[in-house]
Amino acid sequence: MENRTLDWVAEFDPKSKEYPIRTLLSQRNVEDRFIMWGEGVVTDQGAEGACVGFAWMNELLAAPLPPVEEPTSDTANGIARSYYQEAKKIDQWHGEDYEGTSVLAGAKVIKSKGYIEEYRWCYNVEDIKGAIISEGPVVLGIPWYEGMYRTTQDALVSVSGKKVGGHAILVTGYNPHMVFGSETLEVFRWRNSWGSGYGHNGSGWIKSKDLQMLMKEGGEACVPMQRTRPIFEKI
Repeated sequence: MENRTLDWVAEFDPKSKEYPIRTLLSQRNVEDRFIMWGEGVVTDQGAEGACVGFAWMNELLAAPLPPVEEPTSDTANGIARSYYQEAKKIDQWHGEDYEGTSVLAGAKVIKSKGYIEEYRWCYNVEDIKGAIISEGPVVLGIPWYEGMYRTTQDALVSVSGKKVGGHAILVTGYNPHMVFGSETLEVFRWRNSWGSGYGHNGSGWIKSKDLQMLMKEGGEACVPMQRTRPIFEKI
């Protein structure tokens, strides 16, 4: 896993502050509970730094509104790469001769295709938890540490070692009381784009306190709103 390219780059638009998810969550009585949204086929970005395209592709593959017809992994990988290239054309950085892009640029691409009508933002773990429980999966862009390349046998992530870059990944679940050996932990589930060899069939768990730390270090979390079931063309 250590040969994976990490190329999420933060892009904070001041306008995003006008669209926090907590405004909507405050109007609802969201209670803590276990939830795990269905995940689609396993994707694999290979060594290419296209994680933003893949994180958004994984979101489109997941419940609550999965595709009308689920694509093969190869087709999903091809579509994800095309989303990444489109995002690079509209992000804040000049030209396209660089690796990586932002979650925001990916959100704009997905919205332009009509798969979502809007997107909102989480600014801490409580926002992410509320969004997961009441809306569905959340697309993250976060700092990545050496220890996060691999998981334990229980698919638990260790945020340890040196910071090595930034990665985009999809949060698909939440468990307030999950047992790992002799410990009971509050955790989030996430879907990676590094093939089935990562965690359990491409997915892992991260402690709530570790995710909060990553958010404080400049992470971004985008909530797709008013989804529609995608219909993919074959690539």
